[in-house]
Amino acid sequence: MNRRVSMFWIVSLIAWWVAIAIGSHWPRLDMAGAVGLDNDVLPLGVDKWVHTSCYTGLAWLALTCGLWRRRGRWWWLLTIETLVLYALIDETLQYFCPGRSVGYGDAGASTFGIILGSYLWAIGQWLTHHDGSFVAHTRTISVLTLLSRCFGLVRDWAMAWVFGFGSVLDAFFIAFTIPNLFRRLFGEGALAAAFVPQYSRLLNKHPSTAMGFATRVLVQLTKWLVGITIAGLIVLLAIDALVPMSDRTNLIVNLTMLTLWYAPLVCVAAILGAILQVHGRFGPPAAAPVILNVFIIVSCMIVGYALPASVSMEWRIRGVCIAIVLAGVVQAAWQWLLRPRPAPFAEPPHHAMVDDAMTRLMQQWGPTVAGLAVFQVNVLMDSMIAWFFSAPPNAPAGATMNLLGWHPVYPMLEGAVSVLNTTARLYEFPTGVFGIAVATAIFPQLSAAAEDTDRFSNLLREGLRLTLLIGLPASIGLILVRMPLATAIYYRGGKLTADDAARVAWVLTGYAPAVWAYSMNHVLTRTFYAQHNTLTPMRVAVAMVALNIVLNCTLIWPLGAAGLAWATAICAMLQCVILLRLVKRYVPTPIDRDVVISWGRSAIVTLAMSAAVWAVVQSYDLSTLSRLGVVSVLLGATVAGSIVVVAAAMLLRMPEMRMLLRRG
Repeated sequence: MNRRVSMFWIVSLIAWWVAIAIGSHWPRLDMAGAVGLDNDVLPLGVDKWVHTSCYTGLAWLALTCGLWRRRGRWWWLLTIETLVLYALIDETLQYFCPGRSVGYGDAGASTFGIILGSYLWAIGQWLTHHDGSFVAHTRTISVLTLLSRCFGLVRDWAMAWVFGFGSVLDAFFIAFTIPNLFRRLFGEGALAAAFVPQYSRLLNKHPSTAMGFATRVLVQLTKWLVGITIAGLIVLLAIDALVPMSDRTNLIVNLTMLTLWYAPLVCVAAILGAILQVHGRFGPPAAAPVILNVFIIVSCMIVGYALPASVSMEWRIRGVCIAIVLAGVVQAAWQWLLRPRPAPFAEPPHHAMVDDAMTRLMQQWGPTVAGLAVFQVNVLMDSMIAWFFSAPPNAPAGATMNLLGWHPVYPMLEGAVSVLNTTARLYEFPTGVFGIAVATAIFPQLSAAAEDTDRFSNLLREGLRLTLLIGLPASIGLILVRMPLATAIYYRGGKLTADDAARVAWVLTGYAPAVWAYSMNHVLTRTFYAQHNTLTPMRVAVAMVALNIVLNCTLIWPLGAAGLAWATAICAMLQCVILLRLVKRYVPTPIDRDVVISWGRSAIVTLAMSAAVWAVVQSYDLSTLSRLGVVSVLLGATVAGSIVVVAAAMLLRMPEMRMLLRRG
């Protein structure tokens, strides 16, 4: 670990420790919420989970910094003992703080957090030592993405818990779509897809030139994004001042002004992450979203508990937007410190090669931007359709809308945008943990093997086999556990009701059947990018977006918000079939005998898993269970399904499972 990176972690440890010390000794700080929230919305109480989370992070940072590392081979045990002793002293000293009391249950939660953080650090150390294959990198990305998605679920729950599924949260999700659009076009999406092959090619030929190319890309990207951000703010200010708007629309514009500052930061962080991935460092980019999730979770706790009751929800959501911008600063700074640096006395970069690489980058980036822009506009259109066709706040049941002289009943209830986005997070959980992990890990190796047809074909087939082995059980499993999952997360908490959980479960039924297709599309799209072909995925994406909009406007009337989910799933499965046919120009037989056998065995594994999960879920009446009981059913079904998947795959002697479990 170089000195700058080490200093970054030391500063982070000090800041985290100071924040814990201040929060634990702040006079009269308790869980009596200012917006109708209470301490009992989670099993064991919100305070216990706060203690666990704070000390998990503290333990991980302390071990990462190597606290007591110079004290011998058992330094890590000394670090844990020091933290446990501090947790006990910290809780005892609260006796002297006005309005605070000593609760050794809190000390126990803190100790559990220290143990959990130590295990996470140990797992991270294990993941950093492997054979360098894309499967090994997939494991690393999967574990870190799993951690990120867990924080993401907590983040979405915290926001729904504080704000509820209503117009305020709808406005936030629409506003946050704009920086996500920038991220996909200028960051980890289009630009990174065009950047990685060029950077990999230069790195193999002339490392110092590759560094010069990366520097120029970062400089140009920063200039473009700062200019676009300033121009966007001017346009939004003009709209806010000159155009008469409803309160709902005005809130969207105001929140977009705040979240727009996150766009250039996350894009720079994404390109830095792409550089690290080419150098075989997949961990930091995969862990970066955790930073955003932590900032949002903490901001929700602050605006939910620390602000007085007189503060409106509109101003509370602005606090969350400010936290997002701060998270972007930390994400960019962290990956900037981790970036590779040229070796001492290295040759200067060849400017002609850099110019040629920039020209190639722009030629590939253009079609990729067009394809992803269409897709991201489609995502924005989904949100806008859900917003436009959902009932306004406090509308009576059976309220009608004026649609070009036609007065139909609103097909969706208030909060449809929030329900759609939070449900998407549930199906994105398995997609991100494994599907995107496979695609991210395999992309640099596909780019390196682009001219070796046999190796390129074998890599793609391995990716297809691995994707379906996990994606197909995930699709069926999500359908089976939709009610326990939605009830466990989005019921009995703050402003959440049983109807909210039912709405989430209903929408999840539409998204879930295509989890395997979402994952496989990422692998197939990157296969074309590795061959410097960005036009084909763009054309397919344009066709799917057109079909998706037609299906959206058709299916919302009989299915409500779930119609938007079903439209997305249908288009994803059709896109997968089309890409599999078109990829034959690079891989003559993408689905060979081994792939067919593997997919057949994956179907058998899925059937066995479905039986186990169904047996667990159907054994209980969720309406009679406490929140802890529902969580237990969900965990039981998940564990049973996972065990059956692993056991069935091993009994069928599937090589994909051995590939996932082996280290070498």
